[in-house]
Amino acid sequence: MNVESVSRFLQRYQNLKDAQAWRNVENFKQAFSSLRPVMQGMLNNADEQNRQQAASFNLFRILHLEAKTDEVHTAFIAELLNPRGTHGQKHLFLRSFIDAMLNSHSNFPPPEESIERHTWFIEPHKYIGEGTLDIVISCPALSYLIAVSNRLFESEQGDQLDRYARWMHNNRERYTWQALIYLTPTGEVSETADPATYYTASYHGQVAGMLKTVLPEISAPHLRGTILQYLETIQNI
Repeated sequence: MNVESVSRFLQRYQNLKDAQAWRNVENFKQAFSSLRPVMQGMLNNADEQNRQQAASFNLFRILHLEAKTDEVHTAFIAELLNPRGTHGQKHLFLRSFIDAMLNSHSNFPPPEESIERHTWFIEPHKYIGEGTLDIVISCPALSYLIAVSNRLFESEQGDQLDRYARWMHNNRERYTWQALIYLTPTGEVSETADPATYYTASYHGQVAGMLKTVLPEISAPHLRGTILQYLETIQNI
């Protein structure tokens, strides 16, 4: 076989390759053309579903509140726990939170009577002389006191829980039943608590559990939507 024959053979081979490539392209274009209406329909359905449900809209995420300081979350949780809060659900959240603590700690002190029968005070960012407690929950009629140290993003300060425990001890005569709670994302133990006695709690556990428990009892759509968005937010903390 001479050079000219080889050249013609290679040219025919290249022509066949080009023809096959062209057919492949045409077949792909035809297949894609038949899929385009289906894909467009799926996109239209997704757009309509998003318009009706806005499932991706999360105010906490838009404002980056999930990454803000502990004070933002402290204020939100304190408002929920307040029976006189703007949520209008009275003792619903407070009862659910105390129940969550009772269920997770066998020695957590229970209120002696139904909490709905008495007045409760919820004080966020309460200055106690030796620092500021994130949330103080009290019921003078039941001689009941809960102090919550919220550590979501900020690091624990030296002898922090001990200082809180001393303040609670100084109020023992007024509040017989006391509980100091150390709240973190996943229930970490304190590194500075010795010798303070405290109870661990977590956003993924007790806080999320409280919110999920009360959802079936909430009919207000605005509040339900806010709770669902907050649940989604703390799951990513």
